[in-house]
This record gives sequence, structure tokens and C-alpha cells, in this order.
Amino acid sequence: MVNNLKRFVFPYLNSLEELKIGKEATVYLEIIQANIEQLISPVSKSLSGAYLDFTPMEVRVADLIRQGQATKSIAAVLNTSTSTVAIHRNNIRRKLGILNQKVNLRTFLNSLV
Repeated sequence: MVNNLKRFVFPYLNSLEELKIGKEATVYLEIIQANIEQLISPVSKSLSGAYLDFTPMEVRVADLIRQGQATKSIAAVLNTSTSTVAIHRNNIRRKLGILNQKVNLRTFLNSLV
């Protein structure tokens, strides 16, 4: 759970932090981040190893794939090109050992978590 929060939630919170949002929203964001950190600190030693070799961007792409997002949607959310997303998908498949295999990436990723 801790690893999943750090890889699937915190990047989006960090992205929100970079946006120009009002002071009140910034305070709420800081409270959310602090509360999540406090909740996960007791169990931070028990991390899931499914995505340990992934880069932060590969983790985000993998998460969006698991949620059923198409390459175009992923590219829009991450503000990148579809070819960049395709490269990340290929790297993810390689790191999972399913490159050049007829395995649905979304199904495979969902089976890991």
C-alpha cells in the first residue's frame, strides 16, 4: 500500500503542488500530504516490489494503463506524445518479462497489484 501511494498518488499531488492554485487549496494539499505521510509511516518498511525497477514515469504510465486508459489519454494526462507513451509501454513490458509476448498489458499489471 505504501509503495502504491508513493508511486500512484504522490506524483499527482506533486503535480498539483506545481500548479498555481489559491492559498486555501495549497493549505488543503499540504494537509492531505502530511496526513498521508503520517498514515503510511508505520508501515513504510513493508513495500510491494512489483514496480521497484520502474522509473517514476513508467510507474505513472503503468498506473494509467491499469486504469484502462488508452495511449492517447495517457499522453494527454502526462503532457507528452503518444510515441513517448509507446516507448514507456515497451520498457514496462521488457522489465516485466513480457516483451514480444501475446499478453494484455493491462491484465498483466492488474494481476500484480
